[in-house]
Amino acid sequence: MKWISMLKVLIISSACTAISTNVSAQPSGGGRWDYHPWMYGHFGPIGMIIFWLIVVAAIVFIIRWITVSDKDRRAAGKQESPLDILKRRYAAGDITREEFEQTKRDITG
Repeated sequence: MKWISMLKVLIISSACTAISTNVSAQPSGGGRWDYHPWMYGHFGPIGMIIFWLIVVAAIVFIIRWITVSDKDRRAAGKQESPLDILKRRYAAGDITREEFEQTKRDITG
């Protein structure tokens, strides 16, 4: 799903790049519409596409960094031990006391 969204962004940015380069063409002295080297920079149209990909990636990174809270970051790094999971299941009533005691013995050795 993420790749489809990224592909859409790539297609839209490429279309915007193509449109902007056609709009920015300037008439030369003979009345013709010529493209000048400054329109694409040093790397041509590929450089412009790479530039916009970097800009879009930076915007996506900043938005994701802002929207993920500190609590979510801490929770992602912390993992529950098997004993913690067992205690949580027992507290929730998913398992009986006998199952809890037996599994606890199995876990602790």
